Amino acid sequence: MGKEILLAACLFVVMIFKKVHSCTEDELVLVQMISRHGEISPIKLYPEDPNPAEVWKEGLEDLTLKGKFQAYALGCYLRARYDGFITSDPNEVDVISGSKEYCVKSAQSFITALYAPDSNWEIVQQFPWQPMFIQYGNATTEKCLSNPSCPAADEETRRIFSDEKEMLESYEGLIQFWQENSGRNFEGLEDIETLYNTLRTE
Repeated sequence: MGKEILLAACLFVVMIFKKVHSCTEDELVLVQMISRHGEISPIKLYPEDPNPAEVWKEGLEDLTLKGKFQAYALGCYLRARYDGFITSDPNEVDVISGSKEYCVKSAQSFITALYAPDSNWEIVQQFPWQPMFIQYGNATTEKCLSNPSCPAADEETRRIFSDEKEMLESYEGLIQFWQENSGRNFEGLEDIETLYNTLRTE
């Protein structure tokens, strides 16, 4: 791509390009779309969680039905938005995804809508789907979508965690409440973040 793109591992990237020899200032020649994955089920439950794993029919840490719809609906919207520029030709698009399963499924749901085939690319008549290649888990995608090393971010993380003990002590009462009601012991900020992510997802 020429320029490095540093993104979280939960993203997927779609690049649509047209081969042109010349263009005017107001002519569209390239579209780059960057999107986060759709809604997912919790990554991890806590001991006193009232919602057992069986509640999530997809299983833990997977794209939910709503998440699939979110990605598909986004593809429909952008298909309409770029009508006249996007065709059904799979050769005009590159799809790059993070290697997490819910990222790949999000990209699949998205591109199914964005590149629904016309009569030139139909496999089965009146069946709006065609296979699309999604890059993930290789050197190119890991460079773009993995968590890169950032000295400034690493230093800030060390600074925050250097005050971790003092911070936990200042919220001792609240942490005790969380521990009693979740059934989980908190030894550090990462444990609190894990509980927060579960509650937010639920």
